[in-house]
Amino acid sequence: MGVKKLTALLERFAPACITTPAAKDIRGWRVSIDSNIYIHRFFRGPDTRYADPERRHLHGIHRMAMFMKSADITPVFVFDNAEPAECKMNELSRRELARMVVSRELDSELERATRVKIYKSIASSCLGDRRVGSGVDRFDCAKDASFFGVSLPLDFDTRTNSTRADELASAMHAGNLSQSSLRALAADFLLVTTARLQGLVLNRASKPTIESRLSALELDVCAGLQLLLEDQAAVSNEDSVETMHNLSRFSVLSDERLSTLQRRSEPLTERHIEECQMLVSALGFATYTVSSGMESEAVCASLDAAGIVDATCSEDLDVLPFGGRRLLRNFSSLGGQM
Repeated sequence: MGVKKLTALLERFAPACITTPAAKDIRGWRVSIDSNIYIHRFFRGPDTRYADPERRHLHGIHRMAMFMKSADITPVFVFDNAEPAECKMNELSRRELARMVVSRELDSELERATRVKIYKSIASSCLGDRRVGSGVDRFDCAKDASFFGVSLPLDFDTRTNSTRADELASAMHAGNLSQSSLRALAADFLLVTTARLQGLVLNRASKPTIESRLSALELDVCAGLQLLLEDQAAVSNEDSVETMHNLSRFSVLSDERLSTLQRRSEPLTERHIEECQMLVSALGFATYTVSSGMESEAVCASLDAAGIVDATCSEDLDVLPFGGRRLLRNFSSLGGQM
């Protein structure tokens, strides 16, 4: 659960106790590993190198175990019991509330993802086969149909998207945006969306966040598309390029935000923990599951205090008040500073 501001306290009154050893400096050590905290990090981490993102926790724990082996470090993987300690119940409740907040943010981001598709289709329909820009900034609207997403799917999640967005999506899929009725519908959608976004940006002006930055960028996209809808022939080449750059950047940032929220909203279950425990056991490493009502940090610290291991790997500072002699942090980065 951590000890608030303990690191700052140590840096101020005992700076010599904090060092940054290299892997070679701990070669031959035996270490206890607060496994659950690393499984959480691997499971919710942004590592996209693997083809199966649902197995991020297994990839992460495997890399950690193999790094230990290559560095001649003997690990003991300590796992929490399925029944959490009573002292952790408040923290677990706080985490569940935080996950509910993330779930609401995910619903909002799914709605934004639908708007991104609509913006791309509006831009593609307005610009047609025009070529705008030059050199690296040149866009061929006919060639880059994959960027614009001309073929707009109808499988939007109606639980998270507005009625106006669904109406526009269906109309755009059924006909050509150049028709006056569809142009009016698109213009109305942009106008209402702009008004709503302006309210959000004003309300969050005092506290810049990722959400407020995305809303501000979306406002720029809406403004550019409104000009294209009014009279694309009168829009300069530079303005068209700027609109498309904003749309491209907005699409990428929205995708990244959506991916992050999806990872954070996924529940880490007991099955994920058991899979990691089975993996490290199959690799030949020692594992231990703490008794009901106990904390893995306390067990790791006890192993250290008794001299059974040389240090504890954890990101949780509770290890020190529990009596641990050495705490290795930032170990999950495998190569970063410990």
